[in-house]
Amino acid sequence: MFRRAAQNALAADFDGVEICANCSYLIDRQSPNSSNEAENSYNIELENKTQLLLTIIEEVASVWDENKVGIKLISDSFFLLAKASGLSSIFYHIINDLNFYNLAYLHLEKPVTNNLFQNEISLIWLKLIHSIYSGTLIIDCQHITQTERETICQDSTDLVSFNNLSKLSIF
Repeated sequence: MFRRAAQNALAADFDGVEICANCSYLIDRQSPNSSNEAENSYNIELENKTQLLLTIIEEVASVWDENKVGIKLISDSFFLLAKASGLSSIFYHIINDLNFYNLAYLHLEKPVTNNLFQNEISLIWLKLIHSIYSGTLIIDCQHITQTERETICQDSTDLVSFNNLSKLSIF
C-alpha cells in the first residue's frame, strides 16, 4: 500500500514524499499503548514497537531516494507522549532508529511540541533530540509563544513550520 502510494507520487512528478505518523493513522494505531487492543507482531518488545514505521520507511525508500523521504511525527496518544514525563521511551527509540536512514527530515508537530513546552523542558528536550537524531529537524512553531519560537530558532532546530499563517500570533 505505501509502496504503491510512493510510486503514484513519483509518477505524478512530486519532489518527494512525507510519511505522516499521526495518532489516528495506522502507525500509531498499531503501537502497544494506543487504544487499539488488537494483538499483532508489532506489540512484543521495544525494538519491535517501531517495526511498522521502519517497514513503511523501507517500502517508500525502495521507490524514492531516502533523501527525498521525510517523516512527520504527530501524536496525542501514549505512543509518543507519556502523561507525566513528556515523551515516552518509544519516541527516543524511533528517533534513534531514524538515523539508519538518510531521510530528508524529521518533522515534529503538535502536540509533541505543545506537550514539551507546557512541561517547560523544551531546551533540554531539543538538545537531547539533536544529540540523538543526526538529520535535519523541523519543529512546528504554530502553537507556542514568540519567546519559545525565538529560542528554538536560535539554538535548537534546522527549520520551523507553521500550519496556518492566518492564525499565527507574532506578538
